[in-house]
Amino acid sequence: SESVYEHCKKAIDRTRFGEHGLPLMGGGDWNDGMNEVGAMGKGESVWLGWFLDTVLGGFLPLCDQEGDEAYGRELERKREALLQSIEEHAWDGEWYLRAFYDDGSKLGSKENDECKIDSISQSWSVISRGAEKERAKTAMQSAWRYLVREEEALSLLLAPPFHKTEKNPGYIKNYIPGIRENGGQYTHAAVWLAIAAAMLREYPMAQTLFTMLNPIYLTQNRKDALRYEKEPYVMTADISLSPPYTGRGGWSWYTGSAGWMYQGLLNWFLGIRKEGSELVIDPATPAGFGDFSIEYRYGSSLYEIRVESRSRGTLTTEAVTVDGRTIPGNRVLLEDDGEKHRIVV
Repeated sequence: SESVYEHCKKAIDRTRFGEHGLPLMGGGDWNDGMNEVGAMGKGESVWLGWFLDTVLGGFLPLCDQEGDEAYGRELERKREALLQSIEEHAWDGEWYLRAFYDDGSKLGSKENDECKIDSISQSWSVISRGAEKERAKTAMQSAWRYLVREEEALSLLLAPPFHKTEKNPGYIKNYIPGIRENGGQYTHAAVWLAIAAAMLREYPMAQTLFTMLNPIYLTQNRKDALRYEKEPYVMTADISLSPPYTGRGGWSWYTGSAGWMYQGLLNWFLGIRKEGSELVIDPATPAGFGDFSIEYRYGSSLYEIRVESRSRGTLTTEAVTVDGRTIPGNRVLLEDDGEKHRIVV
């Protein structure tokens, strides 16, 4: 038997790359409906490139922890080559491509009549922290422009939907245009876009996206509730775009986007997250959002955190007050001492 660490190394080493230096898509990546994009073994996924970059970045500290310096250096080289390939081959001028088909043609490009832009290649350019900063910002602005429908409270997975294209991306094309993955809102991806906006410090965008995802907001009056047709207290996996079902929720009580929504709101919008033995307090709430308080239990200790509205609208949290003492920065060393601690930002 081997350690979990060694099994992780084998999983990373199993990744295969195509002619553009991007991970092969195989029978689908996160979007299993795109199961024909790389079915012949040559199609490549841009999103999977961002995801792999995230995995490698998270694994490197473990290499140091295990004293596996040689493997760590190998991953650094692999990561550098991967990001260079994405920037060289996947930037489409205003956003990142979604994939390359087996024949090398582009998916998620301005050259396409359908699926010109896909949400997750843009959001994960930010979440991975691997993209060039200005490109990531431009990509998110493009996602906002082409994929977010404020009037319908929808954040679409891709646009325009697949319908008449001669290319066959997979069973995603079998869905009615604007339904589920085929150009409707797929809530996993919508939450990722909201998280990316918060990480970019795009305050109004982040608040709008998170608000649109809130089922209470979607059922705030009788008209909206009848349109949504789902419970006001759970997330739905998808919401339709196409009339006459515009705004109708689907597949409630089963979506993993609920967990992402909770983490996104707490860790990135409200900006309270644990990193190692430290508590990071870095809100992305806009000016006028108001004060908020959170109680966080760490072992036998209780941390009472209060974020005051006067601190909103700044790009960084410059200092916090812990038990009456001002500490520079936004990180608080956690102590399991059985005491109650008060933090004010």
